[in-house]
Amino acid sequence: MKLLTKIALILILSLLTAPVLLLKGCGNTPTYGSTLSATQTTVSLSSISGPTCYTGNLILVDVNLSPLNGMPIQVYGAFAAPRYPARYRFYDGGFCQAGYERDSGFTGYTNQSGAYKFSIEIAAVAGQPARPDATCGTLGSTAYTYQIAAIESSGDASSVSQATQTCNGGVTNNIISWALEPIATAYAIIGRSFGPTMQLLAVVTGTSTTNYTDTGAVSTAGQPLAPTVTLVGTAGTTTAYTYAVVATGANGIATALSAAPSTAIAAGVGPQTLSTTNYNRITWLAGAPAGTYYGVYRKIGGGAWTLLAVVTGLAYNDTGSAANSTPSTFSDTVFATSGTSAIGISLTLN
Repeated sequence: MKLLTKIALILILSLLTAPVLLLKGCGNTPTYGSTLSATQTTVSLSSISGPTCYTGNLILVDVNLSPLNGMPIQVYGAFAAPRYPARYRFYDGGFCQAGYERDSGFTGYTNQSGAYKFSIEIAAVAGQPARPDATCGTLGSTAYTYQIAAIESSGDASSVSQATQTCNGGVTNNIISWALEPIATAYAIIGRSFGPTMQLLAVVTGTSTTNYTDTGAVSTAGQPLAPTVTLVGTAGTTTAYTYAVVATGANGIATALSAAPSTAIAAGVGPQTLSTTNYNRITWLAGAPAGTYYGVYRKIGGGAWTLLAVVTGLAYNDTGSAANSTPSTFSDTVFATSGTSAIGISLTLN
């Protein structure tokens, strides 16, 4: 046998008898015994000064503690975007930067060190705005006052500000101005009191918007029909509740109050104390054309109307808290999985 032929046979035999090497990085499911870990599993973030960002560092290793690269890791959370309203949102990579947002349930891949980084941004609910100022326009005999609520990117509204000083005029060119809220992306303008009634005049957008001019324009297009109220939970003994809804279109002009307030929930029928288990569910029809935002108002007994929330849907649960208020502490768990390996990261919003 020639020398070259012998060398070729030896090489073929050596390849056939050599152990097979499995290359990592092909996106395969991790082997049994693989472990997913995180550098930090309990995270406490403060929302007092505005949005905060946390970077999660996940590491995936096999049964021999060797890093697994190119392995898929799914990350999801119960209150993350695109849930509405979202309490936090995910980002791809170790930074909370616009353009890198990822919806809950997204998939990332480990690097050569078996690591994958993602970020969580906690979006704080805007605080109650300071009392706005009013520069009064045409002098007249009708009294007008105004309030505002700040709206953040998730759609949550702050509690409503105190009312402005009274403008005695014909409503023409009353200018309402306010101080910026750091995380607000829009502001709801509530005003023009007609007796005890305040209506949603407009929702103005922009992170640098600080004023609104009331020219008296109110559109009746898209006026919501009278809302329907359903008791959920246990009836009380004395409290009566009435609700009304206003709408504002995409042009920022609000409609009048709903064609009629809801039929009052009579004393002895509604819950004595509103809570998350005993509440009134308010639903309504949009009308045509439908408004973009809806302001939901409540009146207890013979009291004044109070703005509860600014919402985009056609329903609202009145649990007693005004303006979509959020508890000062919010907890949730973010889960990351890869194959049969899983880990939870506990989040606390202070």
